[in-house]
Amino acid sequence: MNKHGGDIYGYPGVMDFSANINYLGMPQAVKAAAMRGVEESVHYPQAAHRQLRHAVAKRYHIEEEQILCGNGAAELIYCLVEALQPKRALVMAPSFSEYEEALDSCGCEVLRYLLKKEDAFCPDEGFIRQIQPSIDMVFVCNPNNPTGGLVSICYIEEVCRMCEKEGAILVVDESFLEFVSQAVSARALLKKYENIVILQSFTKIYAMPGLRLGCVFCGKESMVELLQKRLQPWNVSLPAQYAGIAAMQEKEYVEASAQLIAREREFLTEQLRLAGLENGVELIVYEGAANFLLFYGPELLWQYCLEEGVLLRDCSNFEGLGKGWFRTAVRGHEENGRLIEAVRKACERCRQKRR
Repeated sequence: MNKHGGDIYGYPGVMDFSANINYLGMPQAVKAAAMRGVEESVHYPQAAHRQLRHAVAKRYHIEEEQILCGNGAAELIYCLVEALQPKRALVMAPSFSEYEEALDSCGCEVLRYLLKKEDAFCPDEGFIRQIQPSIDMVFVCNPNNPTGGLVSICYIEEVCRMCEKEGAILVVDESFLEFVSQAVSARALLKKYENIVILQSFTKIYAMPGLRLGCVFCGKESMVELLQKRLQPWNVSLPAQYAGIAAMQEKEYVEASAQLIAREREFLTEQLRLAGLENGVELIVYEGAANFLLFYGPELLWQYCLEEGVLLRDCSNFEGLGKGWFRTAVRGHEENGRLIEAVRKACERCRQKRR
């Protein structure tokens, strides 16, 4: 069973709102670079990804020795857990499921801190108080998936300080942060704290999930060396390396994406709420900061939208959610219009079914 969005192979011919990929698509220069990588694929890729790491270091103003590249951020999550072998870890719920999957794979006990819908799923000081001496690793997704909630750099630093005090590693997943205009990255903390690790995905913002590329930034260089030993040689293909190098030149594309998505996210939030109100159906939409929205509605909404040719992400398998919770990607205006129309029709059918 597919635990994530983007299952277009299981539902051919539908408009996919289940995967949180930049609707603008892969930048042309990135696509061209990937094709050059295909042409060069008669050779082995650079094992240490030197050119890619140099480009990433230059783009984000950090040291090359603090960077490790992987076959997607997911590979690096598993690599972290396998290398550090935590005995007890703290995660938020709901959040990205692969943290728990990775922790479970090494026999780690997982402590879940349930985020409250009454607080719009925003973490509070209670989460920080859960960081006790028995905790070895803490995961924070910012913005959080699937809620879209964004926490401040001040909150991240408070978590980091508590982790440092109690001897825990803090893993901050910033896979969706570049969708937030003017966001402040936890990379600013790399020079101050040795216990912080930051995950960065190329998948979402550059619309290249099929190429598989992610990076991890470590406050301590020896952490990079430790993780490197756990990775397979040649774990990042030449097309992915070439695409990643080109992506580091796409600052304007990233900023334009963030601005366009913010505008469409506001429109989509308003129209989804209206679709529920017009049909007397409870549709609760949570305001997020990323390129997706979490909302609550009738259980049949997912099936009815699918019958209208629109695939949503069913969030019933997220810890802390359940039946009736859905996530939708924020796409282009015309596509979002089609989603809204599908949701309207689905809400109307739900209303009629109640009669």
